[in-house]
Amino acid sequence: MNHFYLKIQKVDKTCLFELSWGKSQHITAELFYPETIILSYKEWQKTYCNFYSNQSRGKVID
Repeated sequence: MNHFYLKIQKVDKTCLFELSWGKSQHITAELFYPETIILSYKEWQKTYCNFYSNQSRGKVID
């Protein structure tokens, strides 16, 4: 059974990704880090929490 290890680092305006598995097998990638991603994440998190804390979720309405 293979185990995968993902390492993510933010360096300035870049995200560095390194995926490794098996015997010294790995792949790396670099992506631009958009400044709006933190705001988008916080909006998603708030929406997610509100959805699951809503008591009327899943109730049948007559």
